[in-house]
Amino acid sequence: MKSTLALLLLASITTLALAQPYPIEFTVKQSPVLEATIHSEKISARSIQLEAQVAGGSPEYSFLWYPATGLSDVAIANPVLSLSQAAEKYYLEITDFKGCSLTIEYVPQPTGVKPLTASNQPVKIRVDEMFETITISFEEPATSVVISIFNISGMEIERKCVEKILPGTSLQIPFKKYHQGVYIVSIDASEYKFNEKIIIK
Repeated sequence: MKSTLALLLLASITTLALAQPYPIEFTVKQSPVLEATIHSEKISARSIQLEAQVAGGSPEYSFLWYPATGLSDVAIANPVLSLSQAAEKYYLEITDFKGCSLTIEYVPQPTGVKPLTASNQPVKIRVDEMFETITISFEEPATSVVISIFNISGMEIERKCVEKILPGTSLQIPFKKYHQGVYIVSIDASEYKFNEKIIIK
């Protein structure tokens, strides 16, 4: 009798356990878009004030400049750079609260003042100091790409079509023919889309 009750109790527990949903969890980890711009302003004949402005990701941000040569501080967003000790180029690594990181390159310019922008998106767009050339660097492959430039009125003023983009591909577009104003560079790739605003002052 006791063995029969034990078997019935075991069967009841087994049935209850099977009735419960199995606790399966799926975690999707998506890296948030992290963008940064380095502004530089000449504050004396021998020094430049750098300032990194960050958007996106998950605030708070940490900063690390390298190499340290000529910089007043390597762990802040806005160090002062001594031109007499300046290295050929610098890198700024930015990390947000969740560990998403971005590295941007900065090349010192004695005159000035061009902002450099980077992001962890599939496309990076840079403009030279004199606003004469746009350099578009592709981090991700694409079967085909249409590059368009629009003015502030939304009119397409330039278009370039490219087939088979590989990671690391860079394209240059002459920009010196454009006057002061706001322009939108649109990248319409087969696998992704990207827009960047450029202001000529």
